[in-house]
This record gives sequence, structure tokens and C-alpha cells, in this order.
Amino acid sequence: MASVETNSPPSNQLTKHPMASLRELFALAFPLILTTFSASLLNLTDRFMLSHFSQDAWKACSSAMNLLYLPQLGLIIIASISQAFTGHYKGAKKEKMIGPFIWQMIYFSLFTILIIYPLFLLGNVYLKGIEVESSAKSYFRILATANFLYPLGATLASFYMGRGKNSIVFFTSLTIQILNMVLDYILIFGVGDLVPSYGVQGAAIATVISQGTYCLILFLLFRQKKYALPFSTNQWKFNPPLFWEGLKTGIPRSFGRSLAVGAWTVATYFVIQKGGDYLLVHTFGLTVFVILSFVNEGMGQALLTFNSHALASNSSHLFKKSLRSAIYFVIAMAVVLAIPLLIFRETMILLFVKDSISPQTLQFLNECCVWVWIAIIGGGINRIGASMVTAARDTVFYAWCMTIQWITLCIPIFIGIQNLGMSPSKFFLIEGLNSALIGVIFIFRFFKEPYRRLGPQSIRIKLFNSQKRRTPSELLNVGSKRALGRDNSYFNNN
Repeated sequence: MASVETNSPPSNQLTKHPMASLRELFALAFPLILTTFSASLLNLTDRFMLSHFSQDAWKACSSAMNLLYLPQLGLIIIASISQAFTGHYKGAKKEKMIGPFIWQMIYFSLFTILIIYPLFLLGNVYLKGIEVESSAKSYFRILATANFLYPLGATLASFYMGRGKNSIVFFTSLTIQILNMVLDYILIFGVGDLVPSYGVQGAAIATVISQGTYCLILFLLFRQKKYALPFSTNQWKFNPPLFWEGLKTGIPRSFGRSLAVGAWTVATYFVIQKGGDYLLVHTFGLTVFVILSFVNEGMGQALLTFNSHALASNSSHLFKKSLRSAIYFVIAMAVVLAIPLLIFRETMILLFVKDSISPQTLQFLNECCVWVWIAIIGGGINRIGASMVTAARDTVFYAWCMTIQWITLCIPIFIGIQNLGMSPSKFFLIEGLNSALIGVIFIFRFFKEPYRRLGPQSIRIKLFNSQKRRTPSELLNVGSKRALGRDNSYFNNN
């Protein structure tokens, strides 16, 4: 796997293709899309096998994941700021800061073990009273116990993705997905008298083992001697100022996204509590949405890498071209995904829904495919804008903007489902429109003339201006030489 990284572009560019072109976006995004696709295989494997094991087990997994997305995504977003910092350090030719920063986010991931018990309490409240309460709580508790593995995996993967070296992450993920498929089959269905059938609990155990193995492989690769000199990966000491530099960038973004996911989680609560067709349609729609959103995730990560690199290297004149390439990318994605979601809708339904259903339920499921398609397109627009404001570290605006969804998502879902008898499939239509709206707001914010002009300068002031803040090298020295608190000037200046 290490040999994959030897083919590098001749200059400081991320790829050999014209900068900000559709070809460069595809070159950056393709390995990431394959990586996120392999991650989607985990969801597909779990939910496909559980839907064949029993419809109740499938519903339990989906209901628990509605809540698990909140801590998983929130912590992953904080840890993934490592990708933006790595891109900045590479673009600014400060590669020796990459290793020490990655170590700080590794420590952050381990600190998140402290939230396991509060997660248990939250799960008891959210899942209480639903028709699959017992199995959903069991699935939730197993995954909540290992929740720290998700930000840890994101941190370690950022070491490669932030430098445009995505193939290592892809091949590692692919290996892990194969492991997960094997474990899923064995632990869900059992193997004769050797291994009993664990059902939904088996799916959770398989996921934890797979994610733990993923983190272990990436960590062992990160610790290879060849990275010690160029990236200082051997500088593992806890560095409070550098640790805080990452958190104060990642937390506002995570807070904003967590507010949005929190609104989404509350909205799903209104759906799953009604049970019946509402729970079935939502479970189906969420399954399809999660599985097919891998293209958006890969594209968003590629754009984040490019935009971070462009800002740090004073190449902001390429952003309009990058935006145009990203829009073409989303259009192409929409055309491709129309095949399974619009043309072969009934085939998609039959893959997961095995029990006999009424004509009205079938109509809801057909509608759901259309609205999920709209939601994925809206998610693509959202990822374009989010990659821009994240690369620019405009995280306070990001957090403020995300609070809108408590009004535009929660309230319509509550009124529509509780009072107006709205179809359960409409959840995904409202979600898609919300995502697209916020993505457009992000894009306009980024290209607003004063902001765009000052973007690269503001990034450099935050990271490298020694008059107002310590440089990354100084941050490293503070953490390694004065970690006991003898120098508090950094905190006083901030």
C-alpha cells in the first residue's frame, strides 16, 4: 500500500491536470468516491442483510442510526478539520507541522470516550416507545461504546487525503469492507452450531470490529519511519496551543453541523414514533439515501482539499472555475442516479422490502425514491458551498447558518406529520430543499467580493502571521517546551 504514494505531480499542484478543471476534480474525487463508496458498502451490507434477516431488525438499525449520526458526525467533523489544516500546511510548504497536528486530533478522538454514558441516556429517551425499542437500544449501545473510533479514523485518513494521497485510504477501506461483509454474514445469520445468530446485535459487533481494524491499519501506516522526517510524525507530545488551534476551528463547524443534524434527528423522531408505514418508508428512504450519498461525500472532500490548498498558495482566482466544475459534477451525478431512483424504482424497493405491503405503502415507497433523488442533488449543492466556507475557516458563519434548519426542517415535519397527515416520503423532499438552500447561501457568502478578496489573507493571518499569532512552528515549540503552563502569552493574545 505504501508504494501507491510514489506518483506525485512534478510541482506543488495536487494533480497533473489543469488546476480547478473538471479533470482535476475528478482525479481528486475519484479515489475519495471509491473510499466513501466502500464505506457505503458497510451500510448496504448491514441493512441489506438485516432486511433479509427480519424487517424489524432492519427498522431497529435504521432507528438507532438516526440518533447515532449526531455524535458520530459531530465528532468526525471536528477531527476532519485535520484535512483542511494538512492542505494548508502543504500549500504553504509547512509540511513538518502536519504530523504534530494529526497527533493532537488523535488525542481529541481518545478524549471523546468520556461521552459514552451521556449517549446511553440520550438513546433511552429517543428510542423509548417505538415498535422496535428493545433491539434498537441494543444496537445503539454497542455502537455508542465504540463511538471514539469514528473521529479517530477520520483523523488518520486526513493525513493522506489532505495531501491528495487518497489511494492508501481507499485500499484500506476496501479491505475493511470485505472484512465487514464476512463478519456481518457470520454474526447476523450464524454458522451452524459454531456461531449463533446474533441478528441486529451481530451487525453492530461486526461494525465495531471493522472500524477498529481500519483505525489500527491507518495508525500503523502513519507511524512508518518514512514519514518521520518530512512530516514530523514522530512528534507525538500533547501540545495544548496546537490542540486548541484545531478545536477552535473544528468546533464551530461541528456545532453548526450538529445543530443541523440535531434538527434532522428531532424531525426523524416525529416520523419513527408513528410506526407502521411511517417507520417502514423512512427506514427504506434513509437506507437508500445513505448508500447513494457517497458521491457527494467524495466530491466534498476533494473540493475541501483543493480549496484549502488554493487559499494557502494564493490561488483564489481559480475558485469560480472550481465552482463551475463542481456544478457539472453534480449534474452528471444526478443523471447517473436517476437510473436506479427514477427508472428502476420498483427494483430498489424489492431489494429491501420483503414483506407483503398494501398498494398505498407501495405508492409511498415509489414517491420516496423520487424525493431521495432530490435530496441527494440538494446534498451535492450543500457540499460545494460547505467545502468553500470550511476551507476559508468561516466556521462561525457556518454554525450560524445551520441553525436555520430548526425552522425550515423541524417545524414543517412536525406540522405536516402530526397535524396534516403528510406522506412519510415528503421528509426527504423537505431535507433536499433545505440542503440546497443552505449550500447556495454558503456559495454566495464565499464569493461576496470583500470576503473573496480577503479570503487568502485572512487564512494566512490566522495560521502564519507572527505579529498577531504564533506561527505553527512556534505553536509546536510552546507545546513541547512549555506544556506545563509557564508561557500563557498565546492564550492572553487570543
